[in-house]
Amino acid sequence: MNDRQLMKRGAEVFFLLQQKYGAATNERVTTRNFERYVQEYVEDDHDLSSAVPLVLADTLADLGVERNSELRLAQLLLAGKKDVKSLPTGRWAAQENMMSNFWDEMQGAFHNSSVDEYLGGKRTSSQVTLRDLTDKGRAARATDLPKEAGTRVSFIENIGSLLTYDDTPEPGVQGTIVTVRTAMGDATNLDGNVFVLWDDGKLRGIRAEHLRVAPASKQASNVRMRVADMMSISDFFTASTTSSDELVHKATKDLWALKQDGDSFVIERLFNEDGNPLKV
Repeated sequence: MNDRQLMKRGAEVFFLLQQKYGAATNERVTTRNFERYVQEYVEDDHDLSSAVPLVLADTLADLGVERNSELRLAQLLLAGKKDVKSLPTGRWAAQENMMSNFWDEMQGAFHNSSVDEYLGGKRTSSQVTLRDLTDKGRAARATDLPKEAGTRVSFIENIGSLLTYDDTPEPGVQGTIVTVRTAMGDATNLDGNVFVLWDDGKLRGIRAEHLRVAPASKQASNVRMRVADMMSISDFFTASTTSSDELVHKATKDLWALKQDGDSFVIERLFNEDGNPLKV
């Protein structure tokens, strides 16, 4: 789904929500309001893929439809996995005058420029397009993410990420970046996808821009360790008989990659593409 498709779908859901709960009568005016709200988020350094569901999430909360998982519901509505018609009646549904006044006040809070001016390519020297913001945001996230084995990460849920994969982690599930033996060699990432072994037991290749480092988390020592010398781990590991760059865990028979990093050594547990540890 490109930027224009995302805006179009978001505007449709926005209108249907207000129509269902008695707050919209004119689709053109409602679409214009939606564009203004999205622009406000974009100007607050959100990219388009996060701004659109955030506007819908705010709408769901303000309408009294959903208060606890409004962002998740907004993403499902955008992805077509949930229908506005199936939503329960909000607590404000019968208060049409209140809702009309609410949206009138919201409309007056924004200036007249709208998102379609950006999408149409009209810009001044001080403006950037939404596509610029989107690409820069994705590139920054992809560049800044540590791709070192053992790094604990979480999945960034937005309409773009949910539509990218057939299977995504459930909200709140974290994962660990791991080293996988691929046809191209041992790697933590390949073709833009980072190998993450999630706490639900599944190995998923996730694009770097859809991951963030889990807050207040330490590196997982069960997949990566740094040691000062080999003697310090000799009770647990033995040299592999097939490769000088590998160790074998004495108890589990798992294979670990071995590499020198300055004056110390780094060992990383190896996994196959199914997410299972490689063994001798």
